[in-house]
Amino acid sequence: MIWNLSLAWVGWTSVVVVAALSSVGVYVGRLLYWNSWDVFNNPSAIARNIISQAQDSSLQSIGFTAALPRFSSFCTSRSTHSGIYYRKGKRKKR
Repeated sequence: MIWNLSLAWVGWTSVVVVAALSSVGVYVGRLLYWNSWDVFNNPSAIARNIISQAQDSSLQSIGFTAALPRFSSFCTSRSTHSGIYYRKGKRKKR
């Protein structure tokens, strides 16, 4: 039982880390207009840009990176639960 709980903790921790890094990547690509190859070509400029955006008083960067994983996990949970209900024959009547 303890072994299963420790594995679940590691699994969920990795999910949270990957979701956070993915949301930062989406923010950098979509709103700061950096491409993936710029990480290798100009990493210092990307770091300066991210730091300056994180210190911005509007907090747009922090809000976006906090909201994106929540939204995607909500959509995933809804689609997963609807598929489970449909397969088990417990589909909700409208």
